[in-house]
Amino acid sequence: MGKTFRRGGPAFDIHHERAAHAFYAPGDTIIGHVSRSSALVSPTAIVKITLCGRTKSKIVVSRGNNQRSYYRGRFDVINEHAHLQTIYQGPIHIATEAGAATGPAVWPFAIDIPRTCCRLLRPPPSNQSYLPLNPETVTASPLPDTFTMDHPGWGTNREGFVEYFLKATISFTQGGHHRTDDAFLPINIRTGDPNPPIADFKLRRSRHVASASTFHLLPGMEDAELSFSQKRQEFMGSSKVPRIGGQLEVDIPQVLQLENRTPVHIQMRFVPDPKMTSSGMRGIPAKIALRSMSATITSYTTVLCNGSFSPHHASDDTETNLHLWPPASSGGPPEPLYIPCTDEWPPIDIGERVGFRIPDYLCRRIPGKPIRDLLSPDFVTYNIKHWHNVTFRVVLVAAGQEIKTSVNGKLKILPPTEAAPSTQAGSSSVQQQEEEAPPPAFQGRSESWIHPPAEADAPPTFAEVQKDDLIRKSFDGRGEGETSQGGQASKAEGA
Repeated sequence: MGKTFRRGGPAFDIHHERAAHAFYAPGDTIIGHVSRSSALVSPTAIVKITLCGRTKSKIVVSRGNNQRSYYRGRFDVINEHAHLQTIYQGPIHIATEAGAATGPAVWPFAIDIPRTCCRLLRPPPSNQSYLPLNPETVTASPLPDTFTMDHPGWGTNREGFVEYFLKATISFTQGGHHRTDDAFLPINIRTGDPNPPIADFKLRRSRHVASASTFHLLPGMEDAELSFSQKRQEFMGSSKVPRIGGQLEVDIPQVLQLENRTPVHIQMRFVPDPKMTSSGMRGIPAKIALRSMSATITSYTTVLCNGSFSPHHASDDTETNLHLWPPASSGGPPEPLYIPCTDEWPPIDIGERVGFRIPDYLCRRIPGKPIRDLLSPDFVTYNIKHWHNVTFRVVLVAAGQEIKTSVNGKLKILPPTEAAPSTQAGSSSVQQQEEEAPPPAFQGRSESWIHPPAEADAPPTFAEVQKDDLIRKSFDGRGEGETSQGGQASKAEGA
C-alpha cells in the first residue's frame, strides 16, 4: 500500500500551473498540460487524463517467528471515471533532427475539483467506517485534506494517508504494436474556512492551587541573607515561615486557526486566599513573576482497517512544542513580567503580550518540507480520525521560589480562511475612493498680517511723498483744462 509519487519524463509527463508544494481547494480548477518530448510517429493516439482521490489505511501486526498479519482499508473520495477526459485523439508526429526531437507535443487540460466525496460503489459494513455510509451522508461529506501518517512501531506498524493525484495515459500504435505510457502528478488539497478569521478562541478557565513559603516574602527581605534559624525553619516547614497561597487562574484557548494573524489570548492571574495565607502576610500584596511558559500541541491519529471478523484500530500521536515566554527575540534577559495578584484586577493577557499564534512553518508547506510536518485541521473521514490536545506548562517565581503548574485540554484546529476576494474588485474600490476624495482639512486663519512687511514693500519716505505731490499737481492743472473743455462739449451735444 504505497503512496502515489510523481512519475513522468520526456516520454510522457504532466505539468500544472501552480508550484508543486501549493494547495488547491475543493471547487478549484486545475489547469495544466500533458506533454511528450521523445520522438514518436503514430497514425493514431489517444491521450486521457483524470483526477483521483483516495484514503487508505494499513496496520501490520508482528506475531513472532517472522509472521505478520496485514489489515487494510481503502475508500475512494473522487471517482476517477467520472473525471476522465480525452484531451487528444489523432495522429502524432514528433520527428527527430540530428538525433534530437523537433519539439514537444503539448495537450492542455482543465479539471474541476469536486467539493464533496463521491458515492461509494461498494459500501463496506457500517462498523468499518467512522462515517455513516448512506448515500445522502457520503455525497454531502466534504473532501478530506491531503494527509499523511506513517509510524513504524514496536510490534505494530500503522499507516494512513489521504492523497490526490492526476493520472494521464497515452495509447498509441507503433510498428504494428499497441503501447501505453502513464504519468502521475500528486497534488495537495486543503479545504478553507468560508468564515472570516476567528477572534474568539473559546477560552476555558482552570484554577490551580499555588503557594509559596519563605522569609523572602516579607517586605525588605527580598534579597536578604537568611540566618541559620530561618533556613532551618524553612527546611522543616515551620508554621512561623511567611506563606502566601491562593488560586492561580489560567485561561487557555479551545480553538486555534491556521494562518490566523490575530494573537491568541492566554490569560493569567493569582487570587490570594486568606485561609492559605499566614497572618503576617495578609494585607501585603504578593509579587509573582512569570519565568517561563510553553505549549505542547499533541496530534492524535487513529486508523481503521477491515478485519475478518471485526475491524482493527491503531493510534499514533505526535507532539509539536511551541515557546511563549521568555521571548526568543529579546536578545537578553527580558524585563520581569508580573501577573496580577488580586481578583480586583483583570488577568494579564500573555498571548497578546508576546503575539502568540501558530507559526507559519506549521501552516504552509515549503519546498522540501514533507506534509506530515504540518499541523492538520481536525477531520474525520472513512478510515482516519485526526484531533488535537494542548498542554501549557507554566513556571512562576515568588520571592525566589518556583511555582510550577500545567494546564491541558482539548483543542480544535480550524483550517485557514478561504482566499480574499480578487484584487480586481479591490482596485475598483480604490479608484472610487480616489474619485470621491474628501475635501481638504480645515486650515486655520492666516496671521501673516502680524509680521512687518518686507523691505521692498515698506511705505515711502516723506521726501518721496512731497516729490510725488508736486508732480501730481503739475499734471492736475493741465488735466483740469482738458476736463472743462470736454465738459462744455458735452453740454453742447446735449443742447
